[in-house]
Amino acid sequence: MRKVILTLLLMMPMLCSAQLRVPEEEDIRDKVLRKDSPYHLSSQLQRYYNNDTTLTEDDYFYLYYGYIYSPEYKPLRNIPANDKILTVFLGGEEPDAEGMEKLIEFAHEALYSDPFSPQNLNYLVYAYGSLGDTINERIYYDKMQAILSVIDNSGTGKSASSPKHILWFSHATDLLTSRGSEITDRQVVRKDVEYVYLKERDADKQRGYYFNFGRIYQDAPEEAPEKKRTWEFNNFKMQ
Repeated sequence: MRKVILTLLLMMPMLCSAQLRVPEEEDIRDKVLRKDSPYHLSSQLQRYYNNDTTLTEDDYFYLYYGYIYSPEYKPLRNIPANDKILTVFLGGEEPDAEGMEKLIEFAHEALYSDPFSPQNLNYLVYAYGSLGDTINERIYYDKMQAILSVIDNSGTGKSASSPKHILWFSHATDLLTSRGSEITDRQVVRKDVEYVYLKERDADKQRGYYFNFGRIYQDAPEEAPEKKRTWEFNNFKMQ
C-alpha cells in the first residue's frame, strides 16, 4: 500500500537547490531560539501550520532542522494515527470519497506528531487531489517537495562524511522512495550514521546512501545504536 501511494511522488519533479546546505547546530539553534530572528521557531511553525505559501527555502531549512528544539519533537514515539491510515486501505482498492475524507483526517492527526512527514503530506496530496480540491492538493504538494529538498540537499549521501540529515528514520525511506528506489536493508556504520541499501542502482549509479540520524537520539543518547564488537551492525526494522 505504501508503495502504491508513494508512486504519486514519482510522477512529479523534485525541487532541488544548486548547492548543498549542511545543517550546523550552532547556527540552527541561534536562528530558531532567538526571539528577534525571522526564523524564530514558534512563529515559523504557526506559518507552516497555517499553510503559508510564502515560506521560502530558508524558512523550510530552519523549520525542519530547528524542530528538534520543539517540546513536541518525539521521534521515537509511536504515532497511532499511522495505524488509522492503514485502515483506509484495508480493502486493497482506492478509497471512495468517504475514505478519502478519513484519510485526510488521519493524515492531519499524524502530522501533529511528525509535521514534516513526506509520506503523510503525500497522503494529503493524494486525498485532496482525488476529491478535486486542487488548492489544498497544491499546498501540500509544495510542502512535501520543500521538505524533501531540504533533506536531499543536506549532504551528498555518498559517504559517511557527507550524509543526508534526517529527523525521523522514515524520512530517509520517503526520500529514496520518491526517487523511485526500493530499500532492502539498513546498517549503522557510525554511532550517528546509517547506510540505506537500495535494491538496484539508481540514476546516479549508487547502491545506497548515508543518513545522519544523530538528532533522533539527542535526548536519549543511551538508546542510540552502536556497532557490535564483531563488526557486524545492528539492523533497523523500519516501515
